Amino acid sequence: MSAFTELQATALGLLASFAAPTGEEPRDFTAPAAVTANDLEDVYIESVEYFGPGCPEGTAKAVLAEDKQSFILIFTEMIIDRQDESDPELQTKNCVAAVNLHIPDGLRTAVSTVVMRGDAYLDEDIRVELRSKYFYAGNPTSVGDRYEIVGPYDDSFDFADTEPFGPWSDCGESGLYGINSSMHLDASHNDEGKALVNVAVTDVGLKIECELKWEQC
Repeated sequence: MSAFTELQATALGLLASFAAPTGEEPRDFTAPAAVTANDLEDVYIESVEYFGPGCPEGTAKAVLAEDKQSFILIFTEMIIDRQDESDPELQTKNCVAAVNLHIPDGLRTAVSTVVMRGDAYLDEDIRVELRSKYFYAGNPTSVGDRYEIVGPYDDSFDFADTEPFGPWSDCGESGLYGINSSMHLDASHNDEGKALVNVAVTDVGLKIECELKWEQC
């Protein structure tokens, strides 16, 4: 047999080795069935814990959306109120919250998008940096981002982090999600300036919405 024929035979043998043996069922690559509203009826928030100067006791809560596709954290004391030069030029507020989500048997979930919402009034050259970091209990990987607002500014803000959040929760087991949020004010370039963050009369506080994706398991 020529060298070329031997090479052909070897290649055919390798290809044959990848074929499913006779009588063996082919692997099922069918996508999981879609999750319905009925599947999510037993989803609820088991508990919420939080600590930090930006969330004294009784000033934070978590609310699950009616369709169970997201939950929102509300921090009513995550604010900065600088009226004039008598207030510190540099200020920081932060809060670490943990949301324990009940997940029914046969389902698992992951956070797909995190949105930070609030409002700010900043005089010229005053800066506010917003930071967020998210993690799933039991996994060392965290995802986060930072956003900067520079005065003059007088408007609401809505920052979305669409980077994949991390791992899926364990199948049918409660998922604990941690969220570390912080705000950093720098008025050193306008020490007489005014800065108000998350103190709108009709909507006080910082809001963080976590959008969920669901899958059968």
